[in-house]
Amino acid sequence: DASVYWMIPLLASLTFAVTQSEKYAFLSEVREMFESGVLPAVAPLGVLGILALSCGAGIGEEAIFRGFLMPWVDIELESLGMSGDVAAAGAIASTSVLFGALHAITPAYAIWATWASVLFSLENIQDGRGTAMFTHTFYDFLAFLYVIIAWMPDRAAEE
Repeated sequence: DASVYWMIPLLASLTFAVTQSEKYAFLSEVREMFESGVLPAVAPLGVLGILALSCGAGIGEEAIFRGFLMPWVDIELESLGMSGDVAAAGAIASTSVLFGALHAITPAYAIWATWASVLFSLENIQDGRGTAMFTHTFYDFLAFLYVIIAWMPDRAAEE
């Protein structure tokens, strides 16, 4: 499936972040935010809860950003006289920056989310919204499980 190819750069960047978080300060900051805020809220949901959360994010965010906002911005930019290609690029860029801003748990994570949004946007254009929804959902699910396993503080060590 096309989703596999779109997921490769996402999983590669996740692996880099997880394995290099002690080496780079910007990744340490992301890890600290996940350890203190995200993981304690997500891990107790269990696998089915994480799957439900991933479905909500993957399907919902793709519907909003790629299904509504991106086409709307594209139409608005074309109505201002921009060519189709320039309007499409502007729609991808502006909605991706908004996506990144809404995911800004740290500046580095906002940049990463902006980049991921560009990938989802290109996937939406090339392979369809359903494929982008699947990739986004499956990536979120794998990412949550991976960072829980890799970064979840050892509760036994704290007690």
